Amino acid sequence: MTPEEVKALRLKLGVTQSQLARALGVSEQTIYNWERGLATPTRYDAVVLLRMAELADTPEGRERIREAVEQAQYMRPAPAEKPKPGISAGEAFAIGALGFGLGALLGALFAAAAVEGARKKRSSNGEAEQPPDEGKEVG
Repeated sequence: MTPEEVKALRLKLGVTQSQLARALGVSEQTIYNWERGLATPTRYDAVVLLRMAELADTPEGRERIREAVEQAQYMRPAPAEKPKPGISAGEAFAIGALGFGLGALLGALFAAAAVEGARKKRSSNGEAEQPPDEGKEVG
Protein backbone atom coordinates (compact mmCIF):
# COMPACT_ATOMS: atom_id res chain seq x y z
CA MET A 1 0.00 0.00 0.00
CA THR A 2 1.12 3.52 -0.71
CA PRO A 3 1.35 6.11 2.08
CA GLU A 4 -1.66 7.89 0.60
CA GLU A 5 -3.71 4.67 0.61
CA VAL A 6 -2.89 3.98 4.27
CA LYS A 7 -3.96 7.47 5.31
CA ALA A 8 -7.07 7.45 3.08
CA LEU A 9 -8.13 4.11 4.58
CA ARG A 10 -7.66 5.34 8.13
CA LEU A 11 -9.66 8.50 7.41
CA LYS A 12 -12.37 6.51 5.60
CA LEU A 13 -12.71 4.30 8.68
CA GLY A 14 -12.86 7.35 10.93
CA VAL A 15 -10.18 6.10 13.32
CA THR A 16 -7.13 7.84 14.73
CA GLN A 17 -3.54 6.77 14.19
CA SER A 18 -3.51 5.59 17.79
CA GLN A 19 -6.62 3.44 17.32
CA LEU A 20 -5.34 1.88 14.11
CA ALA A 21 -1.95 1.27 15.70
CA ARG A 22 -3.52 -0.50 18.65
CA ALA A 23 -5.72 -2.62 16.39
CA LEU A 24 -2.71 -3.72 14.33
CA GLY A 25 -0.40 -4.14 17.33
CA VAL A 26 2.09 -1.51 16.18
CA SER A 27 3.09 1.86 17.58
CA GLU A 28 1.54 5.19 16.65
CA GLN A 29 4.94 6.16 15.26
CA THR A 30 4.71 3.20 12.86
CA ILE A 31 1.36 4.42 11.48
CA TYR A 32 2.79 7.94 11.23
CA ASN A 33 5.77 6.59 9.29
CA TRP A 34 3.56 4.53 6.95
CA GLU A 35 1.40 7.53 6.16
CA ARG A 36 4.43 9.67 5.35
CA GLY A 37 6.30 7.06 3.34
CA LEU A 38 9.12 6.80 5.90
CA ALA A 39 8.45 3.08 6.33
CA THR A 40 6.32 0.42 4.71
CA PRO A 41 3.98 -2.08 6.36
CA THR A 42 5.18 -5.65 6.79
CA ARG A 43 3.53 -8.22 4.54
CA TYR A 44 1.21 -9.25 7.34
CA ASP A 45 0.18 -5.66 8.11
CA ALA A 46 -0.26 -4.93 4.40
CA VAL A 47 -2.61 -7.92 4.03
CA VAL A 48 -4.63 -6.77 7.04
CA LEU A 49 -4.79 -3.21 5.69
CA LEU A 50 -5.88 -4.45 2.25
CA ARG A 51 -8.62 -6.58 3.82
CA MET A 52 -9.73 -3.55 5.85
CA ALA A 53 -9.81 -1.54 2.62
CA GLU A 54 -12.07 -4.15 1.00
CA LEU A 55 -14.43 -4.08 3.97
CA ALA A 56 -14.38 -0.29 4.08
CA ASP A 57 -16.22 -0.12 0.76
CA THR A 58 -19.54 -0.82 2.48
CA PRO A 59 -21.15 0.91 5.47
CA GLU A 60 -21.53 -2.46 7.23
CA GLY A 61 -17.86 -3.25 6.67
CA ARG A 62 -16.75 0.12 8.03
CA GLU A 63 -18.89 -0.45 11.11
CA ARG A 64 -17.41 -3.93 11.64
CA ILE A 65 -13.90 -2.50 11.41
CA ARG A 66 -14.69 0.33 13.83
CA GLU A 67 -16.09 -2.22 16.29
CA ALA A 68 -12.97 -4.37 15.94
CA VAL A 69 -10.74 -1.33 16.43
CA GLU A 70 -12.73 -0.34 19.51
CA GLN A 71 -12.46 -3.85 20.96
CA ALA A 72 -8.72 -3.94 20.27
CA GLN A 73 -8.34 -0.85 22.40
CA TYR A 74 -9.43 -2.84 25.45
CA MET A 75 -7.87 -6.18 24.57
CA ARG A 76 -4.24 -5.31 23.95
CA PRO A 77 -1.91 -2.87 25.68
CA ALA A 78 -0.41 -0.21 23.48
CA PRO A 79 3.10 -1.09 22.32
CA ALA A 80 6.00 0.85 23.76
CA GLU A 81 6.90 3.86 21.66
CA LYS A 82 10.63 3.59 22.27
CA PRO A 83 12.51 0.32 22.54
CA LYS A 84 14.09 -0.30 25.92
CA PRO A 85 17.86 -0.52 25.98
CA GLY A 86 19.34 -3.98 25.94
CA ILE A 87 18.39 -7.05 23.99
CA SER A 88 15.08 -8.79 23.45
CA ALA A 89 14.21 -12.19 24.90
CA GLY A 90 14.55 -13.73 21.43
CA GLU A 91 18.01 -12.26 21.00
CA ALA A 92 19.02 -13.47 24.46
CA PHE A 93 17.78 -16.97 23.63
CA ALA A 94 19.68 -16.98 20.33
CA ILE A 95 22.87 -15.82 22.04
CA GLY A 96 22.43 -18.45 24.77
CA ALA A 97 21.82 -21.20 22.22
CA LEU A 98 24.85 -20.10 20.25
CA GLY A 99 26.94 -20.08 23.42
CA PHE A 100 25.68 -23.53 24.38
CA GLY A 101 26.43 -24.88 20.91
CA LEU A 102 29.90 -23.35 20.88
CA GLY A 103 30.54 -24.66 24.39
CA ALA A 104 29.57 -28.19 23.36
CA LEU A 105 31.72 -27.95 20.23
CA LEU A 106 34.73 -26.67 22.16
CA GLY A 107 34.23 -29.35 24.80
CA ALA A 108 34.23 -32.05 22.13
CA LEU A 109 37.33 -30.57 20.50
CA PHE A 110 39.19 -30.43 23.82
CA ALA A 111 38.19 -34.00 24.63
CA ALA A 112 39.40 -35.19 21.21
CA ALA A 113 42.65 -33.27 21.69
CA ALA A 114 43.13 -34.83 25.11
CA VAL A 115 42.59 -38.35 23.75
CA GLU A 116 44.98 -37.69 20.86
CA GLY A 117 47.56 -36.27 23.29
CA ALA A 118 47.31 -39.34 25.52
CA ARG A 119 47.80 -41.64 22.50
CA LYS A 120 50.86 -39.71 21.37
CA LYS A 121 52.33 -39.81 24.87
CA ARG A 122 51.82 -43.58 25.11
CA SER A 123 53.34 -44.18 21.68
CA SER A 124 56.33 -41.96 22.46
CA ASN A 125 56.95 -43.99 25.66
CA GLY A 126 57.00 -47.19 23.59
CA GLU A 127 53.72 -48.52 24.91
CA ALA A 128 51.59 -50.50 22.50
CA GLU A 129 48.27 -48.95 21.82
CA GLN A 130 45.53 -50.94 23.50
CA PRO A 131 42.03 -51.07 22.06
CA PRO A 132 39.43 -49.70 24.44
CA ASP A 133 37.89 -52.22 26.82
CA GLU A 134 34.32 -52.42 25.67
CA GLY A 135 31.77 -54.16 27.80
CA LYS A 136 34.12 -54.63 30.78
CA GLU A 137 33.07 -53.32 34.11
CA VAL A 138 35.49 -51.13 35.93
CA GLY A 139 35.92 -52.09 39.47
